[in-house]
Amino acid sequence: MLYDLNFWQEPDWQQESSVDPNFLIVVGFCVLVMLAGILLLFSLLEVQSRRTDINNLEFAVEQKRPAATEVERQQACIQLWKRALASLEEQSQRRIVWCRQLAALQSLVPGSITLERVSLDTMNMKAVAPGTRNPAAGRSVPQEISLTQYTMTITGVARGDNSEKLITAFSRALPTQSELSPYLTSVELTSVVPEPQTGERQGPSGKEFVIICRYKPFQMDYADN
Repeated sequence: MLYDLNFWQEPDWQQESSVDPNFLIVVGFCVLVMLAGILLLFSLLEVQSRRTDINNLEFAVEQKRPAATEVERQQACIQLWKRALASLEEQSQRRIVWCRQLAALQSLVPGSITLERVSLDTMNMKAVAPGTRNPAAGRSVPQEISLTQYTMTITGVARGDNSEKLITAFSRALPTQSELSPYLTSVELTSVVPEPQTGERQGPSGKEFVIICRYKPFQMDYADN
């Protein structure tokens, strides 16, 4: 004969559990709702913070707007003055002040060189320059302008043992002088010959030379002052 000695009864889980499953479902739903509310709250706080930052930036921009407007006005004035100075500089480059040219020439003459003659020749010419756009023709119409080119001929005498070297150095210094260089196109030493012997002159003979300086063509007449 077999006896069942299991003193433990089969558990009845529905009776053993004291928590209602519906209650657990409600609690879980409430927790989800609470988490969603917390996330929504943090999102609203973040949005409010960003909105506050934007308002602060807009206020700062409004505070600096008058200064920025003044800076823009000053920059416009600077550009206006730059254009005016550039125009004046362009006009000055188109105008030869001969008193300055002669003073610059004189400053380069060494003591052993004597200038006997400085002459200025002019040559008038015509040139075609790009014109302004003609709305009727639908294209730019070239314009004919009158130009004047100046040629300065320098005649002198150099005396001394190194007279020829002095003449060469003098001719090479002309296009490097700051007052002369913007206007000159070429400087040519065309002649170096022994000075003729005369009974009136005393002392060692020297070298006579001729230097030709050619200027850029100019549309405007040169100044007489």
